[in-house]
Parts: sequence; structure tokens; C-alpha cells
Amino acid sequence: MNKNNITRLVGIDLLRAILIIAGVFYHASLVVAPVSWIYTSPHYDSYAIGLFSEFIHLFRMETFFLLSGFFSTLLIEQKGKVYYIENRKNRILIPSIFLFLLIGIPQYYFLIYDGKFNYDAMISHFWFLQTLIVFIAIHYLYLTKKNYKKHILLSLFLYFLSPPVYYLFSKIEIINLFNSSISQILKYLIYYILGIYLYFNYDELIKKNNFIKITTIAVSTSIILTTLTKTIWDKNGFLLAKTTSIDIILFLEKFTLYDIVTYTLHLINALCISFILIYIFSKINHTSKQIIFIVKSSLCVYILHHPLIIIFGKILDNYNLNLFSYFTLLSTISILIPYFIFYVFRENSFFKKIFGLNSINTQVRNETLESNQEN
Repeated sequence: MNKNNITRLVGIDLLRAILIIAGVFYHASLVVAPVSWIYTSPHYDSYAIGLFSEFIHLFRMETFFLLSGFFSTLLIEQKGKVYYIENRKNRILIPSIFLFLLIGIPQYYFLIYDGKFNYDAMISHFWFLQTLIVFIAIHYLYLTKKNYKKHILLSLFLYFLSPPVYYLFSKIEIINLFNSSISQILKYLIYYILGIYLYFNYDELIKKNNFIKITTIAVSTSIILTTLTKTIWDKNGFLLAKTTSIDIILFLEKFTLYDIVTYTLHLINALCISFILIYIFSKINHTSKQIIFIVKSSLCVYILHHPLIIIFGKILDNYNLNLFSYFTLLSTISILIPYFIFYVFRENSFFKKIFGLNSINTQVRNETLESNQEN
């Protein structure tokens, strides 16, 4: 990536923050959609909002992890690995531990716990921080500018392996407690590594001509695969025929041709939407107080909104509200309260520590500057 473009990443950073905050609307939609969630309102059953949540779910975390790989590579390439790991420790690891202890565990035992321990349920919406920490460790220990391309195929294999692995692990009682956590790592690693690719090829990819070519190819492929998916669904075609009731065969049967095509379709659609969003937001070159506030407060909003949606979802059900009023009010409350808390406490030293707002250690910064001068 051209160093001259680094100062022009305001829009990309804003996109990352918006994707995190979009989780508020996604989780609020689950309360009123015809799906099973931690809390679903007994008064609403909206397919339209359910479709909205599915659309957000198609690309939100995929784009987020892609940008995480992008910004992690930016830090390593520009500041070095010492600065990178110190930054990730202060901005992600320490906040994740503090916030999980302060919010995650109370949320689990007071709002989610049903009498039977489940690790994935306890992690809840902290799963993305947990997954990101794993990717950071992989990046720090294994991925480099020279070898990351070799890992794209491996991560693609793991991506397609995630559905059968999820099914297989669901049959093992102990592992099933961590099943979602394991599957999410397998599923999203491809996006993180493609984020590394995006960094090293950013200048070429965001050129208008290349953007049009890549988008055209992606959309065309998506249309073809969508047609193929419908055909396979209509014919109920399977990659592997039924032969016996043995568990391993049942496991293989879950890896159907339909699943392969739909997973491929999801990957292409998610990358296509991600690329379009990145291209659009890359045109935002100037920062402002509002943008800085949104970016810095995004983690606070995401962490606090989840229990707020559960609590206020139950409270608002006591009032005779129409669907639009209920959904809008629930989303608004779950955003404004975290914004207010962030605004009031943003200069508090403890608050800054638990939400990753602390600056990098002075000694590490000086070592980084000395290293950069030597290079």
C-alpha cells in the first residue's frame, strides 16, 4: 500500500465502526423476527425485519474481519511487530477481559443462563472479540508479507470445513459447549487473511476500472450460483448418497452439494458487498469530531447494547406499541445509552482502559521510532 494513502483511511476506519454499531440493529431485529434468540417478543413476528437482519448478517462480520486483517497488517508494516502486539493488547485483549468480567458474565447469569452451562452462550456477543484475538495471535506468530498468500487456500479449505465440523462436534458433548466458537474461527479466517491481501493490493483494487471489473465478475458469478442453488434445491441433489445410518456417513451427508454451492455463494456475495462498501468509504478523506466520536465509541456501543436490547425488549413489551415504534425505540435506546455513557466517562482513566482508549506505552513507542529510523 502506498504510504501516501495511509492518511486517507478515515472512511475505512469509519466503515469498521459502522459495521460494529450495525450489530445493534441486527440484534434488535432478532427480537421481532420469526427466529429463535435469547429473547423474542411474543407480540411481533415480522418477516420483513427478519429479511433485513439476514441481509445485514450476510456481510457485516465478514467485512469487519476483512478490515481487521487490513488494519492489523497496516500496523505491522508501518510500526513493527512490537508496537503491533502492544497496541492489540491495550486495544483488544485487556478490554475484552475486563468487559467480559464486568458485563459478559453478569449478562449470562442474569439474562441468559437456563440452568445448564454453555460456553458459547456465555461468550454471547463477545464472540467476535474472542475470534479476533485468535486471528491476531495467528497473524503475529505465523503470517508474514512473504507467506500470507499460501494461507489463503488453507483458510478457504477451513471455511468449507466449518459446516461439517460444526455438525460433527455437535455430537460430542464436551466439545459441543465450544462448538460455535470453533466454527466461527474456521469460517471467518478467510476474510481476515483476505484483509491482508487487501492491504498489499489496496491501491490497485480501489482504482475505478478495477472496481468495475471485479464487481461485474462477482455479481455475474453470484447470479450463476444463485441459479445453480435453486436447481440443486429443486432436485434435492446431494454430493454423497445415503448408504448407512453410521454417524460418520451422516456427517458426510451433511456436506451436500447444495451446502457447498450456498457456502460459495455466501463467500462471493459477502466479498462483493465488502468490496463495494470499501470502495465507497475509501472516498471519505476528511475527518471530523463526529467521525472521531463514532469510531472511538463503537466498541462501547457494541458491548453495552446487547444486554440493553434484552432488558428493554422485555420492558417495551409491556406497552401497546406497533411494530415500527417498538423496533425503532428499542434500537434507539440501545444506541443512545452507550453513547451517553461514553460521552460522560470517556476521559476517565479506568473507562479508557477497559474500552481500549489508552495510548501505547511510551517506551514501546520510542523503540518503534528508533527502529523505523534505523530502517
